[in-house]
Amino acid sequence: MIAGLNLKAGRLSIALSDYTTAFTLFEHGISYLGDDKWTSQYELSIDLFDSAAEAACVLNKRSVVKSRVEEVVAHAKCFDDSLNCKYLLLCDIMLLLILSFFFFIEYDG
Repeated sequence: MIAGLNLKAGRLSIALSDYTTAFTLFEHGISYLGDDKWTSQYELSIDLFDSAAEAACVLNKRSVVKSRVEEVVAHAKCFDDSLNCKYLLLCDIMLLLILSFFFFIEYDG
């Protein structure tokens, strides 16, 4: 229940363009899911991890994007459940490539 409320509050924060607060709320929601999240609360887990990856992408938290995407891909029951996360990872990589072109930033994998 608390995890679901964090998801709703985080989505409201995104609607208000407050990605920092949204990211914090999504991460708090994830922390309330418990160890069996992928079996007992699958849909909520997908939504929270996907939303956390999106907020992290906007905030340029590359390691968080990668870890959240990897977790969703590892536990997704079908391709469609992981599609948005894979898209976010691609966006993160494209942004890094664009920035590295202009600012000569090295890719750290």
